[in-house]
Amino acid sequence: MLTNLRRPVLVCSVDVQPEKVSIIIPVYNGEAYLRQAVDSALAQTYRDCEVIVVDDGSKDGTAAIIESYGSRVVPLHKANGGTSSALNAGIRLARGEYIAWLSHDDLFLPRKTQVQVDYLRANRTLAACYMDYLIVDEKGNEISRFNATLGRTRSEMLRQLFVQNKISGCAMLIRAQVFERVGLFREDLKYTQDFDMWFRILSDFPIGYIPQALEKQRVHAMQQGKFGVERYRREELNMLLDTFQNLRSRKIFGGSESEECLWLAGVLSMHRRAYGRASRLNWHVLWHGPGNRLRALRAEMTNWERATHTRLRELKRRALSAAPKPLRNWIKYS
Repeated sequence: MLTNLRRPVLVCSVDVQPEKVSIIIPVYNGEAYLRQAVDSALAQTYRDCEVIVVDDGSKDGTAAIIESYGSRVVPLHKANGGTSSALNAGIRLARGEYIAWLSHDDLFLPRKTQVQVDYLRANRTLAACYMDYLIVDEKGNEISRFNATLGRTRSEMLRQLFVQNKISGCAMLIRAQVFERVGLFREDLKYTQDFDMWFRILSDFPIGYIPQALEKQRVHAMQQGKFGVERYRREELNMLLDTFQNLRSRKIFGGSESEECLWLAGVLSMHRRAYGRASRLNWHVLWHGPGNRLRALRAEMTNWERATHTRLRELKRRALSAAPKPLRNWIKYS
């Protein structure tokens, strides 16, 4: 297990019921789309489902919508604590052998649960399975289909996850017993709790991929992620480095230390080009990591920095030689 990550412990208050699927819908101020999400969960062709709606301290009409369903859903109202805390509260209450997560603004197509349950029944060694998904607009109109395939082996999937998190939390179905081994979602992570969970599951178990799109992920103006892009990038890079160190200690990748550290340097260089400022904020984390494990990585980073400075000095020299006289002093001291 990843020993240095802070993870809530799973404490179940009820007995797990074989074959049941617990669909957990965490919601905070979600009155605009919640009813559509709940209706899609209740409309599953797989009938042995319970729908747990966790109201994470909403201040709008969310509570009234939940209560309008009566006994068809399991309501849970709690103080606001974020998506992870709401998911964890739902998992602790769940009675199902399988756990599904449905965001309050997303939708399940009717056969989603049936297809995934059948897949896990046929593949008993898998801890979970995930699918492609459809991206839709505020009105539910399809924009595109996202191909979520990562690779065939656990090592390939883990390496590709470092480059991009292709797995949608709502496209997953997870065996409940997995959480007994890997723990629940980290409540100290506000943006990347799903990304972190996929790493933790894959580090211990194989997961499967179904090339069908039976979930709709809605893109709209009020999504929380749009208000914290810089914070998300900072948290993501810290989480990636933390995860890499733990996976290295368990020798999951299978390569030499230097090869793997240099591979990570390449991955992080792609993040630098994409994120810029967020990568610079994480420089001190890279520099002060454990000496043996990150020695090759720091050397690569240092070479990259020196090369960048060399190019900048050359550009500045050329600008000085070509610039009109009134601009030379400004360039020289800028």
